[in-house]
Amino acid sequence: MNEQSYALFVYVTLKKNERASYMLADAEYLGEASTKEKYQLYSFGSFPAMVHGTNVVDGELYKINFFTKSKLDFYEGVLDGYYRFEEIELSKISFFNFDKYKILDTKIYAYIFNESVANLPKISKWPCSPSNYTYNYK
Repeated sequence: MNEQSYALFVYVTLKKNERASYMLADAEYLGEASTKEKYQLYSFGSFPAMVHGTNVVDGELYKINFFTKSKLDFYEGVLDGYYRFEEIELSKISFFNFDKYKILDTKIYAYIFNESVANLPKISKWPCSPSNYTYNYK
C-alpha cells in the first residue's frame, strides 16, 4: 500500500463547509494559509480557478494521502488536463496545532487551472457574489 502523503493547499470548494469538503474527510486539517503574491483567482460562475498571477490567495492546508490525492485528481480533472497538481509557495500558515510545524519542511501543492482564463473575470475571494454554489457565503 502506498503511504505517500502530500501537503495540499485548497482555496474554495474543498474548504471546510464548502460543497466538496467531504472529499477531504480522510485528510488531516493543518490550518489556514495564504499564498505568496504569485497567484490569481478567476470565476467560472459556479467555481473558481487559481492560476499564476500577482495576488495572494487565502485557503486551508491539509495533509492528504495517496488515495485522497487520486480522488481529488479525478474531481479536478487532472487526467483531462483541466487542472495540474503543482508545487506552490505560501507566505503564511496559521497552524491549527503547533505540532504541525514540520509541514514547513515539505513541499506544498495546489490544483492550478491548466487552461486559458482570458475571458474570465478576476476575483479576489470566493464567493465573489451571493450564489447557491457555496455553502458559507456571509
